[in-house]
Amino acid sequence: MIKLRRTLFLFVIELRTLFVMQSVFKTILASLSSLAANQASKDANEAALKQAEVQGELTAKMSKLTNELTKDSSNMKIIAILTALFLPGTFMAVLLTTPMFKWPDPPDGQIVVRLPFEIYWAVSGSVTLTLGFGMLFYYLWQLKREAAKRDSFMMAKGV
Repeated sequence: MIKLRRTLFLFVIELRTLFVMQSVFKTILASLSSLAANQASKDANEAALKQAEVQGELTAKMSKLTNELTKDSSNMKIIAILTALFLPGTFMAVLLTTPMFKWPDPPDGQIVVRLPFEIYWAVSGSVTLTLGFGMLFYYLWQLKREAAKRDSFMMAKGV
């Protein structure tokens, strides 16, 4: 009987040890799980930080590109305006020198410049002025339209 008691006592001690070990293992497992979750969170945060840095660099590059394109657009507008202003005069100069017009022959070696010269300035000057004023009115109309759009946007935002 004493042997049985002793065996039973040892069995209970081993059982308690197993319960203690089970709780220790549960604690270790919970710690490892928490550590893994923390590591995953750290990795996700590092990836998000790298992505934010890349987005910041991309934003800076896009801003620089936008500024360069704006300068390029301004230069193209200047070229277009100069072309539009000089094109009527160039066209009339080429048109009046073509052989399809029969200008009067100059008498006795004199140069007859008056008639083609007056036609050139009358036509090219009026077309150039009309085109110039048309561009000016179009530019002012665009400014007015953009201001109205900006004002309506500000009103919608409640600013």
